Amino acid sequence: MEDEPETVEEPVAEDVPEAVDEPATDTTAPLAVSAGMAVRAIPLLPDEEEAFATLFGEIPVISVEVPDTGRILINPYRLKVQQGSDTTQDEIVSDTIVLVNRSNVALSVQASAIGWAEDSSSAVRFVDDANDMQNKDLFVYYEFQNAPDQSGDVRWSGSYSGASNQLVVRNGANATPELSEVLTIPTADDDSPTYAALRAFGSASAPKTGSWRATDTVSIRVAFTFTPT
Repeated sequence: MEDEPETVEEPVAEDVPEAVDEPATDTTAPLAVSAGMAVRAIPLLPDEEEAFATLFGEIPVISVEVPDTGRILINPYRLKVQQGSDTTQDEIVSDTIVLVNRSNVALSVQASAIGWAEDSSSAVRFVDDANDMQNKDLFVYYEFQNAPDQSGDVRWSGSYSGASNQLVVRNGANATPELSEVLTIPTADDDSPTYAALRAFGSASAPKTGSWRATDTVSIRVAFTFTPT
């Protein structure tokens, strides 16, 4: 018996910031469900079909569609940015990423996020606390919410509180990812997937010396693990 492979689709962007020189976000989703099992196979005879169906029930199947990319705009000078039908001056402007769950079980979602400057000469770094921001620092976190549909239209909290559904991006391409449980996605029906949305928020410091450059781009890697609950 093999785990059902995850499926990955390109995201349908509903609210994409209209801007240039956007740092890329590399979003990956390994389905890390691994275990050692000893399996004993029993032949199923025609007159035992109903009894065995009742005994075993439905076999858990994990199937989650995870977009492989996302976009973030760093806005340290709080310029006006058009985001969908709204205008924002947030320092971190992000599109909404939607996970589509077709699993026949509820899933516990664990995630990790690390970020780094793409140019090794860049002074940009990620910090774990907005109060620690200095020159060209970023405090970025992803918030996770269950969504009613694939539009990802949910009510975000609007600020960082350290809640379990808020995941801080850690600094360093070589940092060790630390998985945290961020959400439980409900079971999907045969014809009705369930959805979860995530979006980046945070702060970008205005540099005390020098200025932000177009080459001050960063990458963020978000990894997921899905476990039946």
